[in-house]
Amino acid sequence: MKRIKDPAYGYVEIPDNIVYSIIDTAEFQRLRDVIQTSYNAVYPSALHNRFVHSIGVYYLGCIAATGIIEGIDADEKEKDKLKEYKKVFEVACLLHDVGHAPFSHTGEMHFIRGSDRSILHKKITELCGDDMLAADIKNKGYKAAPHELMSVIIGLRQFGSYIEDKSFFARCITGYKYVNPDKCEKYKNCFIELLNSTVLDVDKVDYLIRDAFMSGYESVLIDYRRLLSNICIEYEENEVRLIFPKSALSVVENVVYAHDLEKKWIQSHPAVLYDAYLIDKAYEKIIEEHFNDKGYIPEEVLSVEGVEIGSFGKISLASDADIIFLLKQSDLRNDDEEYFHRTNRKHPLWKTEAEFHAIFNDQTSIVRELNKVIHDIAKSQEQRYTEVNEEVLKMLEDEREKFNDENEIKGESADDRRILSLETKNQQIELVCIFKDFSEKQGIPFDYVIIYANQFNSSFREVEFSKMRFSLPTVEGTKEFGEVSTVNTPKESDDSEFFYIFCPKKNNGEKVEVSELIEDLMNFAGKMNARTVRKKVK
Repeated sequence: MKRIKDPAYGYVEIPDNIVYSIIDTAEFQRLRDVIQTSYNAVYPSALHNRFVHSIGVYYLGCIAATGIIEGIDADEKEKDKLKEYKKVFEVACLLHDVGHAPFSHTGEMHFIRGSDRSILHKKITELCGDDMLAADIKNKGYKAAPHELMSVIIGLRQFGSYIEDKSFFARCITGYKYVNPDKCEKYKNCFIELLNSTVLDVDKVDYLIRDAFMSGYESVLIDYRRLLSNICIEYEENEVRLIFPKSALSVVENVVYAHDLEKKWIQSHPAVLYDAYLIDKAYEKIIEEHFNDKGYIPEEVLSVEGVEIGSFGKISLASDADIIFLLKQSDLRNDDEEYFHRTNRKHPLWKTEAEFHAIFNDQTSIVRELNKVIHDIAKSQEQRYTEVNEEVLKMLEDEREKFNDENEIKGESADDRRILSLETKNQQIELVCIFKDFSEKQGIPFDYVIIYANQFNSSFREVEFSKMRFSLPTVEGTKEFGEVSTVNTPKESDDSEFFYIFCPKKNNGEKVEVSELIEDLMNFAGKMNARTVRKKVK
């Protein structure tokens, strides 16, 4: 038995065969050089990696799975089945992030073409040899995160000989539950939920504990042993469910409090969002220079075999440092220099969601019109963010010129579309010119970035969370969380957004006066809203 000292949990014991066969391999050791979060833009000590996080998730998964086996009311034959599931589940916990891209979540979308997961799904179903998994993916429209799909592929290719039930392993990591399950598959669905759930799982518990510990961010205490060691699986009303004991109720609430704090104050921090934007731009540049024929980075760069990239030779077992190395070898653009020189970085005109709402005074209809035009500009650039500069202005003016140069458009509907397109393009140009005028008045470069973030909604309000079940000694059967806790206010998910505007700093370090820009933006959005209202009246 190997003992690894973890700063969050103390000594973690891992069987020698797992250490030798999995942890000591190059594919797993690569995770030492993939930073866990992008939080070090705000918290310099948040430099923990995917390696130690994977060890932590394995440790918590073992606690939960052991508790389930010891506490279940079942005969020996059924327990033996659960022990088989436990082995696969624990290996899935260990390997759940083995396919993470350099710079973690920021880089993962660059390993698939657009949002197309079909190629990765096909590889997974071929590796599993499970037609039912392929059918479930097709029928449910499953969309696991790219790093989850990559982790399954690498896990099965490199460590498949140690995984007895490959389809179950794949489902644990991706969260793809069995559709129309029999009783055995219902038990498996409970283990899947323990690793990959929209509400509470061992992955989430570890990163909440570890992120707070390593960053120094003051969060709430999570008593993980109280939460996980007494989880059980019960067969109730022809359903197999994960049941939490009443003693875990306070811990579950603390998990949500911790997640809410991290989501609201760290994940949506403008410095974190802007750092991710710069990494995203670096990835785009690397793809353009080295993988332009594909349009994305091939998965082979994460393996020992690697990929040849011209004069640089081979890149393999890719880590954060490899991305930085490739970026340094090219001519640095403004955004590249911003990554290396913090003094050059643009700064947000407001720093919290609360400031955004205070500035725009919750004028929903006006903000909606502003959002619409900003998103239209991003679509013109075919990007997830919106850049506002001289190059973008010229692009929009050229697009408008194309509409004006068209000879003849036949049919009333076509003419209507032409007017709409011209009107839309004029709105985009008008908005960009507001930023240009502001730059001239402030004496700063005409170079802005607008980055969106989801508005904060507490996880307590999620419908799925309210359905977690608890056993109470004074009540027959089990109760849902929404029935036993007063903190829960379930509602359907809200995907509304707010945005940050990042602008260049003044050379002399003086503060940029933003009130005039905000007033101009409000007036612009007010005009757009008035036009929309008039159209509805007509």
